[in-house]
Amino acid sequence: MEQLPEHEPPTRSRLVGRTAEVAMLEGLCGVARIVTVLGPPGAGKTALASYVAERLSRRRGIVVLHGHRVEAGERHAAAPILLVLDGCEADVGACALLASQVLDGHTDSLVLATSHVPLGVEGEVRWTLPPLSLPEAGASPATLLASGAGALLVHEARHAGWRGALDAAAAGTISSICRDVGGHPLALALVAERMRRDGLESAALEIEPSGTRRPGWFVRLAPPAELDVLCALVDLPAPVTLDALAYVIGTARCPEHGSSAPSTEELDQVLALLCERSLVARTVSGREAAYEVTPLVRQEAASGHLHGAGASGAYLDRLLEWCTRELAGAREAMLAGPDQRAWLDWIECHRACLEAALEAALDTGDIYRAAAMAAEMWRFWEIRGHAGSGRHWMELVLSQPSHGAELDDSLLLHLLDGLGMLAWRQGDHSFAEKCFEEALACDTASAAPSLGARLQNHLGLAASFSGDVERARSLFIESADRHREHGTPAEEALALANLGLAEASLGELGAGKAAIERALAIEGAGGDRHAIAIATLHLGIVTVLEDRLTEALGCFRRAAAGLMELGDERSAAYALAGMAAALARQDPERALMLAASSTRAEERLGTPLPASHLELAAAFMLPAWASLGPAAHEAWNAGCTMTLESALELALDPLPADTHGPHGERRGEHRDPGGEHRGEHRDRRGAAAAPGCGQAGRGAEVLLLGPFRVTWQGEDLLIEGQARRALTAVACAGGSLHLEMLAEWLWPEVSPDVGRRRLRNVLARAKAPAGRLLVRSGESISFPGWVQVDALVFARLAEEALAAMRSREESGAALARAALGLYAGDALVDQSYDAWAIEARERLARLRLRLLDALAARAEDASDHEAAARWLDLAIACDPVDEGRYVKRARMLADLGRPAAAFALLDAAAQVEARLGVAPSRELVALREAITIG
Repeated sequence: MEQLPEHEPPTRSRLVGRTAEVAMLEGLCGVARIVTVLGPPGAGKTALASYVAERLSRRRGIVVLHGHRVEAGERHAAAPILLVLDGCEADVGACALLASQVLDGHTDSLVLATSHVPLGVEGEVRWTLPPLSLPEAGASPATLLASGAGALLVHEARHAGWRGALDAAAAGTISSICRDVGGHPLALALVAERMRRDGLESAALEIEPSGTRRPGWFVRLAPPAELDVLCALVDLPAPVTLDALAYVIGTARCPEHGSSAPSTEELDQVLALLCERSLVARTVSGREAAYEVTPLVRQEAASGHLHGAGASGAYLDRLLEWCTRELAGAREAMLAGPDQRAWLDWIECHRACLEAALEAALDTGDIYRAAAMAAEMWRFWEIRGHAGSGRHWMELVLSQPSHGAELDDSLLLHLLDGLGMLAWRQGDHSFAEKCFEEALACDTASAAPSLGARLQNHLGLAASFSGDVERARSLFIESADRHREHGTPAEEALALANLGLAEASLGELGAGKAAIERALAIEGAGGDRHAIAIATLHLGIVTVLEDRLTEALGCFRRAAAGLMELGDERSAAYALAGMAAALARQDPERALMLAASSTRAEERLGTPLPASHLELAAAFMLPAWASLGPAAHEAWNAGCTMTLESALELALDPLPADTHGPHGERRGEHRDPGGEHRGEHRDRRGAAAAPGCGQAGRGAEVLLLGPFRVTWQGEDLLIEGQARRALTAVACAGGSLHLEMLAEWLWPEVSPDVGRRRLRNVLARAKAPAGRLLVRSGESISFPGWVQVDALVFARLAEEALAAMRSREESGAALARAALGLYAGDALVDQSYDAWAIEARERLARLRLRLLDALAARAEDASDHEAAARWLDLAIACDPVDEGRYVKRARMLADLGRPAAAFALLDAAAQVEARLGVAPSRELVALREAITIG
């Protein structure tokens, strides 16, 4: 639990001025299993909780554990356990989770927490620590020491080294100080330090004689070195690390205090003291700690009692200098080389500070510095899944009116390149293409020799994901050639890896695999770990298309492990989707869990696969859905709750024994000496056809969606005439039909007896090597279990998807995409005159439209306008006469600030209605008027 606050327990043997509070807290720990001590910063919660824990340990034999040293589920001796969680406000969720796990795992455990806010754990008893009792005005020494505040101040002063006499005059002065600071323990500790350094009278001068506490008491009482740090942290826009703060304070000290610049070691000590006093909060991200002032200090600063006498500009300027200097070279280092992980981790640790500095640069008009920072950071935003945030910053930089005069050509091109890649990551491929094309239209040769080739590679990515794979292939080839000329092998390898995937998409699996293997050879020599992982991912895709599933699974596993190590969750999610495809036939439950985790991650990161990839993935996953039946939903929902890390662990588990041979083929199948899989056949969707009998092997398929086909283990069977009509009639009836009804449909002109005789002959002709494709059971004709009908599977998946989306289940969208992946065309397009064919074709087409509408509505509810637009566009293409979809799509375009595109869509709707002789609806007319007025 590295995000838990790290507080060491105080070492003092006794607690001063809190006798009643100690007794109260001990009593609460005796009747409740979890007690949370609430109170403002500096109220003494940590000291009280640690002191009570120490007493309970001695008196009851309780083992005391502190939150930053214990793992949930950790076992200890038979003695009861008391878990102390201090400063829980830093991460309430993590502390609450750990507390719940410890309480559930140890029946004799107790939890004692301190926080500004409650944890919300079941059974939690919340107790607000009261202020210290105050002495009367002008109290005598005995009366002073009888009060909590007076006793604590005298104790702290003596502990600090104050040697003054505690006579009547001193007691009266100290009682006034206690009352004027409200008995706040932190204030009393600061007063005690001032008493040791300057004497009692000097400390008293900092307090108003009127009896009211003057704001900013900790500012006047803190030593100069602490004030320098507080002034800097107040004026800096985000938590900063020790190194950044040391650089900032080095020359931008608060001149009001005149202190010399502290060393890093001295600064570390000051920060530790300020954290102990609850003036500064410490958070940990990765291996670095970052510091910021607490709300108490922010409140005082907002009142004008803590400032650097005009130094804030210097603090901020020095922070920008530090950020720009430290980021230099980050983008190129993250593109290639052995330091990728170190750079990514470093920026992750400093992200809040860097982005705050970037905002400050924009606010102050420092366009060049803001652009330089954004250009160095875009690769981090892309890899680490912050595409939305990164695109926001890049667009802000490029939208500045004066950037043309401030930025040189090279910097501007790097910004356009980065913005395009971030848009591509988000699935906004058309915008990405515009960015790359705008950059390529500039003089890239004078800006950077290899930048033009890199932009061609990136433009190829956008074109490929937009569906223009031919253009993408040409761009990848040209990019690789130019990089070879410029002597930039790492960039050449990136283009080759993308070229390999494009070749495979066009059916050239051998050429694609060769290009990727060349890329891996180059990248292996250069040590580019991210590029190696991406190329390995591409190799897995090509290998799974070859149906070498075990080999593909190994590629995906290596790719996912490397990508997760670098923090590229988006690409790791794609690798998990590949693993799911490779496992769909041999381990369907695990495959669905991995696919669900991948889909959930893509939705969380806002980086969806393009529609063509989704359809391919859905087709590969069909065997898993078909073989598990109702249990598939349970597997999918279980996968939705998994993190990417836990999904990767599941993916790395050993495969079921004896399922595959050494080369990835299924046992019982044969590969010829040339490596071609006998009987292997790709269906019209480009994916391996789904098995008809679950995991036992591929059976027969009756394909009605699109051109009619019947296959046996991938090979086409010749089924013609009445046998073909019988198969389609039973399929259109839902998979089972009364024999007399079937006979009447096939031969309406003959008697039932004649129809029965003819039907026996037809059933004998509708046959595969494994037996008849239609069997009789009683008076019904139906398909045997080893025959799969794509239209029936589509209808089942579609109905399940719609029901799941109505119930807002996570599996709904995946089921819908899986169903749409089966829809290769309208059903029975070559049998348009049979009544049952017409009815089935219209019913299945309506189901498809319902799926598209449901996916569009789901995406719109999630504010994913790009996805909603894609689904609506598909629905309009399928049913171009439905005005409602035109209006909905046009309204989306208008809301996105694209009125011209909205008008064009409304014009298209009006033209369709004009051809049908229908007048435009009032809703369409009203939307057009609203856009015009707007």
